[in-house]
Amino acid sequence: MSLGDARDWQNQYQRNDHMNGWSQHGVFLRCLASELAETHRKNSVAK
Repeated sequence: MSLGDARDWQNQYQRNDHMNGWSQHGVFLRCLASELAETHRKNSVAK
């Protein structure tokens, strides 16, 4: 493996890592949104 290949691989890896971070973040936000929606629905029913 040449030095250039290693650098390309590292860049690719970091990009993938960044995307994975975002998708995990997205999952977290979806969970949070559904929690909020559920809480809101319960509060609406309680009134």
